[in-house]
Amino acid sequence: MFKSKHKKDDSHHKKGKHTDEKKHEAKKEAKDDVKQDDFLKQIEELTNVEKELKGAEEKIKHVESRAEEMNNAYKRALADLENFRRRSAEEKADFVKYAASNLLLEILPCLDNFKKALEFVPKEQKKENWVEGLVQSVKFFEMTLEKQGVEEIKAVGKKLDPNFHEAVLQGPGEKDKVLEEMEKGYTYNGKVIKHSKVKVGDGGKN
Repeated sequence: MFKSKHKKDDSHHKKGKHTDEKKHEAKKEAKDDVKQDDFLKQIEELTNVEKELKGAEEKIKHVESRAEEMNNAYKRALADLENFRRRSAEEKADFVKYAASNLLLEILPCLDNFKKALEFVPKEQKKENWVEGLVQSVKFFEMTLEKQGVEEIKAVGKKLDPNFHEAVLQGPGEKDKVLEEMEKGYTYNGKVIKHSKVKVGDGGKN
């Protein structure tokens, strides 16, 4: 009778143990399922983050591309502005440089007339005060014009150059050599404002 009770207790103990093992396994499986679900969620989250990062990278590339385009456009606009300023400054300088040309063309004949007048002064009068005063005035006039960039064009003895000379007469002498200056020519800051009117040789002998 004692043995039978012991057997029952032992059988009951085994059944309880077996039940505990099942519960433990069930809990373990449940935990594993939870872990698997968490893992899958993490993968899904990482996938979403990766997609968001790719989208952000594309947006960044687009913004960088637009920024580069705008920077290039700014540089072009700045270069155009600098070119405009440079051209404007050059045009203004040219205008100032040559604006007085018309005025000079009115003044220079007066100087030429004074010089011609001095050529016809009788020798016995060249020492008179009024003549010497006129000579000094002409020299001062010439110096003032020279400081402003006005220069006489060299003509007599030179080869005829259409850029500086205008042949109005011909005579015996070396072909196309300037024999005589009929009217003086002038440059203003390197630009011809009046051509010299000259007599040139026609290649014939005297």
